[in-house]
Amino acid sequence: QEAGDQPFGAGPLTVTPVPLQHRVPCCGYALHLPRAGRFDTARALAAGVPVSLWGRLQAGEAVGGFTPDQVLGPPRRGLTVVYATDTSPCPALLEAARDADLLCMDATYPDDADRDKARLYGHATCRETGALAAEAGVRRLWLTHYSAAVTDLEPGLAAARSQYPGAVAGTDGLRLELDFDKEDEPT
Repeated sequence: QEAGDQPFGAGPLTVTPVPLQHRVPCCGYALHLPRAGRFDTARALAAGVPVSLWGRLQAGEAVGGFTPDQVLGPPRRGLTVVYATDTSPCPALLEAARDADLLCMDATYPDDADRDKARLYGHATCRETGALAAEAGVRRLWLTHYSAAVTDLEPGLAAARSQYPGAVAGTDGLRLELDFDKEDEPT
């Protein structure tokens, strides 16, 4: 897949290539898992939908002459993960990362003293990565793609946290389970 290509699906997941700013053509990816609207029991009963079909309709399947839009409310916030290595901060990445649940982004250089080198080679400083995450309003930020010269992640992490306090230094084996928002769930 090349930057500029159309989004493609992998089951319910939509994968959108994002053109990045690097010294050679490069793209990142925005992965989005949509979430259907809340099942509306009153609408289902009013439409005469048999209870035996509710689960299939809630899963997005048209069945028995009924369609999901007859029983589901408006779509709810899904989950979005943006993965972008080999890039300087750029408008396309900022837009793709807007409100993402997780941004995994190039943080090659820990110190802004290397900003000219970062520009030359198409990478980001840790502070720039934190600034882009803050501007995009991401929920979580993982720094990644460190320079081979980096032996201590703490200085770069501190630089990123100066802009985005919740930044995490991505390391081998780092894992996270993302959940859909619970704010619209009944209590």
